[in-house]
Amino acid sequence: MLSLRDKRRPFIIMRRSFVSLGLNPVDKLNTMLRYQKYLVKDNDQFDPDFFSFFMDDTKMIREQTDHVLPTFRTEIILSFLKNHSLQPEWVNANPELTKLITSGSLATGNISLLFDSCRDKPVFREQMESFLRQEFS
Repeated sequence: MLSLRDKRRPFIIMRRSFVSLGLNPVDKLNTMLRYQKYLVKDNDQFDPDFFSFFMDDTKMIREQTDHVLPTFRTEIILSFLKNHSLQPEWVNANPELTKLITSGSLATGNISLLFDSCRDKPVFREQMESFLRQEFS
């Protein structure tokens, strides 16, 4: 059976590792939250064939949103995928799509993660956005 002293030991070890890295626990958590799922290099060009999920997720989003009004459809989908934000004008003009996309029922996770991974890669990001704009228009 572990004594109270033994139960504290893992925390002390973790605390020491934060210190050895020069990070406090809050900074360590913030560092972990910035982890990028996909590695996009500076000179990479967007090609949907390199991401096995991309065409499937795009097709699924298109199929699930075909029945809603086309008003701001492309803008709403792209803005949500890129920034998880929507303009109030779009929300008012197309509440059905807004509800659908913010409910979490669309397969947006992988594409959103790819957008997050290329935040500082403008060429890749613009190419991906242009491709998606064509797919959703």
